Amino acid sequence: MFNNHTMRFFSQAVLVLVLISLIILPTYEVVQAGPIVAVIAVVVIGAGAVVATDYFTCTINILWGCGGGKKGGGDTTDPSVPLVEYKKDKLTPLKEGKVVEDGTTCYSTANICGMRNEGTVQGGVCTAAAPLDSSCCQSEPNACGLVNYAPPGIGGSCADAQIDSPPNSLCEAPLISDTPTPLSPNPSFYADPSLVRLNSITTLHWDVLNATACSLSGGGLNLLGLTPKNQANSNPITQATDFTLTCQNGEGGPTASATVRVTIIPIYQEI
Repeated sequence: MFNNHTMRFFSQAVLVLVLISLIILPTYEVVQAGPIVAVIAVVVIGAGAVVATDYFTCTINILWGCGGGKKGGGDTTDPSVPLVEYKKDKLTPLKEGKVVEDGTTCYSTANICGMRNEGTVQGGVCTAAAPLDSSCCQSEPNACGLVNYAPPGIGGSCADAQIDSPPNSLCEAPLISDTPTPLSPNPSFYADPSLVRLNSITTLHWDVLNATACSLSGGGLNLLGLTPKNQANSNPITQATDFTLTCQNGEGGPTASATVRVTIIPIYQEI
């Protein structure tokens, strides 16, 4: 309704004039009821005028689409819904039940970086096809391979796009298991052997998923910058000792740790 620009302007002007007259010239009964009632009346009248303007002129478009009631409502940022352009470049979702004149400017669904192609509405359908995802620019991958996408920069060059990589905090946490489970009978961090003679050594083994670097501590060890799949020998063990493996998935990314204990074989003496 009122898709013609002249009709929209006329209807909007009439609604504004009605609103002004109702605010400036309140009824005698409202004034006599006191200031609180007068304020409430002005707010209600103003809200009604805004809703009416929104419905008929398509200039605010907060509550619903143009002349289509609530059936035309929706999130204008939804990349899966084509948009149509109304007065003052107002973009509105093109959804089932919305009446839009043929020839109205419309935009396709968005590709992976939010780009849309322009077309026109024909028979209630937008003729524009979504741009290919390959037309987007891609950031450098973060530690776990995640990337960001953005439209090309000035001049259509990806060199000007200035896309930051996703933070490593979005990566999955390292998976470290120090105990066997039915699904994972071989722990990803263990000592072999875990029971040693006094002053003997053991070897710590680990194979951690979703990790870029690890560190190992305990028993006098403080090893940094270790690869996620590796092994290391302990110092001579003189008492029960805990060894802790800590791994991280990229700088600033999530961390996880696990601990194994190595104990001394008891020595029995006859008395």
